[in-house]
Amino acid sequence: MKGRDLFRFLLEGLIGFAFQACLLWVGFYFSYALAFVYLACLLHLPFRLSSFWRMILGMSMGLGIDLMYGTIGLHGIACLGMTFVQRRVGQFYFPLMERKKVQTQLNPYALGSIQYAIYAITLILLHHSILFILEAAMDVHWRDILKIGLSSLFTLFLLLSWYGIGHVFLKKQSEGSL
Repeated sequence: MKGRDLFRFLLEGLIGFAFQACLLWVGFYFSYALAFVYLACLLHLPFRLSSFWRMILGMSMGLGIDLMYGTIGLHGIACLGMTFVQRRVGQFYFPLMERKKVQTQLNPYALGSIQYAIYAITLILLHHSILFILEAAMDVHWRDILKIGLSSLFTLFLLLSWYGIGHVFLKKQSEGSL
């Protein structure tokens, strides 16, 4: 990971933490849909980053969220699980990146919205499944499955909205209208 990529990861992480702490602390729709926007910086780790560093960054990000929410390692384990399979999911959806040794960021600007949404929802569903199943102490009911699905869709919606707004801003800035 180059210095510029590390700086970008830390900046996205701090913005994700701040946004999570300030705006998304309370549940949406009676705690059936919770958004975890801090996952954006983990979803956008460079494709060629080794699994070791990917998991270190994921675990540290999750433990930071655990400190904020007062949970006991649930977010850390969920982020660790997500980053553990993230590279394999990327290889499954984008096999040419590995063969061509592309060092691209996995974000909607580089991949396109549809491909990014498929990649992201897979990892978000995995993260939320681990988190909410552990939170329910392995006693899963229909409410927990509903919570996993709605929270995953809400998180994906916020991520795509954020990048849609960013795309409009960058387009206007490049045209010189700002």
